[in-house]
Amino acid sequence: MKKIILLFLYLYSINSYSNCDVPQNLLTSNITSSNAQANWSSVIGAYKYTVKYRICGTQNWNTLQTFFPDSTRNLPTLQQATCYEWTVRAFCDPTNNQISSGWSDTLTFTTSVFTAAPFNPILISYIDTNYCDVQASLSLNLSQTPNEPDIAFSTITSDGGYFDMNSLSEGDSVGYAVLTTSNQIINTLLKVDVLYTNYALIEAKDTNNFTVGFFTLENTITGVKISSTSPPDFNNYTSGFVSEVNFSNFFITPSYAGTLNFYINIESELNDQISDTSSFTILCNSSEILDVQKKNSVIGVYDILGRRHKFYANKILIYHFSDGTIEKRLIIKK
Repeated sequence: MKKIILLFLYLYSINSYSNCDVPQNLLTSNITSSNAQANWSSVIGAYKYTVKYRICGTQNWNTLQTFFPDSTRNLPTLQQATCYEWTVRAFCDPTNNQISSGWSDTLTFTTSVFTAAPFNPILISYIDTNYCDVQASLSLNLSQTPNEPDIAFSTITSDGGYFDMNSLSEGDSVGYAVLTTSNQIINTLLKVDVLYTNYALIEAKDTNNFTVGFFTLENTITGVKISSTSPPDFNNYTSGFVSEVNFSNFFITPSYAGTLNFYINIESELNDQISDTSSFTILCNSSEILDVQKKNSVIGVYDILGRRHKFYANKILIYHFSDGTIEKRLIIKK
């Protein structure tokens, strides 16, 4: 009797897995010039799905997998203005990868034509005090809209002040950075990797201690220099981002009253160039009102409905500063 029961259970299991249904209700969404989203209805009992796609009329398939309960998969690295077809099948037996449903009917779609945006990165710099000869936090806020050429190099130089390199040791944290893209937010700490008398290599480390970017900081004859090189991603255009970088309390303001200028130069991977200047009034009279031109560092930017916003040009946006103040701004870029 025991053997009969085991045999029955085995045959039931085989029959259950062999009835793995073919995915239905295929839909292609979020079609761009280089990506598309494949969607289908979940199959009861499925533990994973295999999706394959190809250019219409060709023989070779590209294959991707996704695991239950996900019933959607991004189709990456597509060619613009090109017809593609895709299909999907379900797997219902985690012990036997050969048992699956049949392939669904194929669904076709055509990618859009890529339209490049003008190279127009927006970089806003801040210092959190305008007293002379004191420690200050230096904040940089850089953003790009989708389809702009990628940034290759950026440099920021000043005509005054210096970095207090003597207060640093290798491994020290000198601030933080937050990178917000269309699909993720990456929080990092800025740590000293290499340190010399007037030079420091700063790495941006994520929560897993993985390096996601770096900066070089230098004291020059006239002021400071901040340089950044973007790693190649084999794609000359960005999907859009906001980068907030804060170097905390080791920039020393000039020891004299006057105007402190930061000169910004940014070059794209396609050799576009853009330059800008940020200026601050430095005061040495303690009776003067502090921070008459700039507030503290920016910790958030929101639209008028209170939603966090990624980009800054040609919109009324609300800036939230680290001292708790709120400011409404409209930055116009042609």
